[in-house]
Amino acid sequence: MKTSQVEKNICSVLILSIFTLPAEQLGAQVPTSLPSPQHVERMRAISSVDVVIERLNQKITLESNGETKIQSTVAYRAQSEKGRVAIGIREIPFNAAAGTIKVISAATINGETRTPVLPKNILVKSFSDSAVGLENIKKVIVPFNNVLANSIVEIQYEQSVKPNIPGIAELSLHFDPATPILNFEATASSSGGFNTSAIGFAKSPNSPLSLQNVFNLQRTGPPVPFTMLAKSAAPIFTAFELQGKALLEPGDIPVIYFSNAKTWSAIATKLAEKYDAISNSQLPIEFQKIRDVATNEKSDRLKLDRIHFELSKLISYSGNWTTLESAYFPKGHGTVASERKGDCKDFATSIVAIAKSIGFEANVALVHSADPTDRTLRDQLPNLFIPTSDYFNHAIAKVKAKDGRIYWIDGTRATPSSEVPWPEIIDSPALVIAKDTAGIEKVQAGSAPDNNHFKIQNTLQVNGSAFPTWTGKL
Repeated sequence: MKTSQVEKNICSVLILSIFTLPAEQLGAQVPTSLPSPQHVERMRAISSVDVVIERLNQKITLESNGETKIQSTVAYRAQSEKGRVAIGIREIPFNAAAGTIKVISAATINGETRTPVLPKNILVKSFSDSAVGLENIKKVIVPFNNVLANSIVEIQYEQSVKPNIPGIAELSLHFDPATPILNFEATASSSGGFNTSAIGFAKSPNSPLSLQNVFNLQRTGPPVPFTMLAKSAAPIFTAFELQGKALLEPGDIPVIYFSNAKTWSAIATKLAEKYDAISNSQLPIEFQKIRDVATNEKSDRLKLDRIHFELSKLISYSGNWTTLESAYFPKGHGTVASERKGDCKDFATSIVAIAKSIGFEANVALVHSADPTDRTLRDQLPNLFIPTSDYFNHAIAKVKAKDGRIYWIDGTRATPSSEVPWPEIIDSPALVIAKDTAGIEKVQAGSAPDNNHFKIQNTLQVNGSAFPTWTGKL
């Protein structure tokens, strides 16, 4: 499942203010404690980058029909000659199949002087020269004039984003880790209400051992419209916070989620309408042959591994995510079998269909596949998850045998491993696509029973005599 966010949120932000005057002359209260060395180092790191985002203001509207409207104002400031060159041309990527974008205004700001960009100079071009797979990915190119060493370039634009899931408005705001965001503010509203989750921690300015929330949230309503104001409580500079970290923990990556779905069932039911129709459709002859071979295996594990193995020989991994339909929904058995290729959604629905045909209970499940060191979602507190599909980037099969054993099967992997899931999905949140789904689950590590192991004994030959050096099970 492809879950790119380029058409949803393209900007990142942060604001840094360094005063050289005494605090009393600025009307501020003198701090009772000195900033920690880590905070001072952080400010130095921010001042050393070539470009910072002075401010990012966004107005977000979650429509009842599932569309999302975003009005953004973003201001970049150059902090070096290299930064001056970098901000001279700004590019905003977007998916033309998923929505529209319109630049309202753009200008270079030098003190009190504004040099506007003429509308005729703003271009829309293909994001890549490749003619395959990226046809709908475009970029708006905004060229600025009179850009000096400490100039600010400002862009105001509007976006309209179609829903990934019919009738469900979803948005996740991700922030460029390498670009400091000095001041962020977003206002979200919806006539029917919505859920919000803001995640992100940073080191406290006065204590290297304590953390503070990156965002402050304020909610109002009812009466309608429901609104929410999110502000950055501290500069956002993820690259600095992650220096030296080998393990990504919840809160390490700042992100804000929005969704007007009231329950997980609302999302799962919408998806199940299409996924069930495909997985329950007639098996093509190629899948029937796999079913017949798998039926002859002696155990549930071997049956499922046989299905996985035979599909891997039949189908090559290949995805087409140029449209919302192809990005979020499978192609169907007939197309997959005839083309001999498919992506994770196609592998998952194929495994589910064949497994159901030989008596298993099976459904497609959406998960978050990531390096095992990324614990940002794996260890997230359950109450911080809101009903949204934006957590997920992969589709697998969840299969339940008659004895109740659960198998999580990633069909895109070349080697079958039904009883022990691959490390990239262990502990991931999982949304099972079924009409009776009430919430999200977690992919359990699983363990293989002894009767399904091979016993291995390794021996070392020395002068014709065998000495056992290792004995174990695989």
